[in-house]
Amino acid sequence: MIRRPPRSTLSSSSAASDVYKRQVEKKVEYGIQALEIYDEALNDLLTNRCFWPTAGHKLRLDRYIGGQTGTFDCSTIPPTPCANYSEVEDCIHRADRNRFSTLHQACRAHVIYRLIRTTTTTTITLSGKRSKSISKVDLNFVDLAGSERSAAASAVARGCMLREGLSISAAFSNLHSTIRAVRDGTFVPYRNSKLTMLLQQSIGKGHVALIATVSPATMYFTQSLATLRYTSALMKKELPPNPNDGGPKTTIN
Repeated sequence: MIRRPPRSTLSSSSAASDVYKRQVEKKVEYGIQALEIYDEALNDLLTNRCFWPTAGHKLRLDRYIGGQTGTFDCSTIPPTPCANYSEVEDCIHRADRNRFSTLHQACRAHVIYRLIRTTTTTTITLSGKRSKSISKVDLNFVDLAGSERSAAASAVARGCMLREGLSISAAFSNLHSTIRAVRDGTFVPYRNSKLTMLLQQSIGKGHVALIATVSPATMYFTQSLATLRYTSALMKKELPPNPNDGGPKTTIN
């Protein structure tokens, strides 16, 4: 026979629980980053090009969680705070103007528009002790660099385009090998490129959707075919279950 506690005990326990719940404070903030990766140099599209570092910004490990390595972040490119959609749209337009001020580099660079939601939870115990926890959720929109034909360029620009093409091809190859390693459960080479370092959370613990754009023009047949082959190979990569939602395995769409 289970003995029920006196009513007074239940009442006091419930009251203590209510007091504890009232001491939990949550603060939600939104921000945006517009990142450009040109020839493995990382820059901020929301700042004037005159102030860009010569070799780009440096990435570092953001934090360590439970003894495991955290995600890569760039402390010198802080998110721009946004309170509503209008402010987000203004930041995107500003980044686009900065991006397309040099049209050639814009076509040969990877761009990441990152929306960040930061939730800060402060808990105050009955004894007055404070504890704070911070969680971040990122939504990344990635525009991968194009691969224009160097043969169509002038002799002066051809050398530069070949160097850029090597960097772009290496980034695509690293993205493919990173997704394959996540699928196979082997060592994931995030550090091989800045693109995969920045997309670590999305590839390893998030959901990925891929949109490929091709041209119907005959002169771009080779590029369109290469794009379709690359995206078809990525679509066959079945990622492990997302630990955040406990759902089934997710195939890249």
